[in-house]
Amino acid sequence: MHQLQRFAAQASTRLAISVYLAAVHAEALSRGCNFDGSKVDRVRAVPGIDVTSGQVNCKWQHLLRRLAARSPLIFAKCGDLAHPRCHPVFRSRPGPASWERLSDGF
Repeated sequence: MHQLQRFAAQASTRLAISVYLAAVHAEALSRGCNFDGSKVDRVRAVPGIDVTSGQVNCKWQHLLRRLAARSPLIFAKCGDLAHPRCHPVFRSRPGPASWERLSDGF
């Protein structure tokens, strides 16, 4: 499933995207990034977007490879974490990473 299809499959596509972008905005602000949130709807409800455990693992491994190359100090802090928790906007369910490219390339 392509990432955008994950949002389209929700009862309210707009709400799902808004909740996700609000989480991205909050994370950006917590890291001191300049992120214009004026176009992000202010929502608090979390629809619980399903993701597979295989997808979470695939994304985690991808992030670890990038951190190892770009930010060894951060990699050292989280490289031993075997099973990261999903952000509350997502619900991890058993299953493979069916649509993700599983290569070492970016």
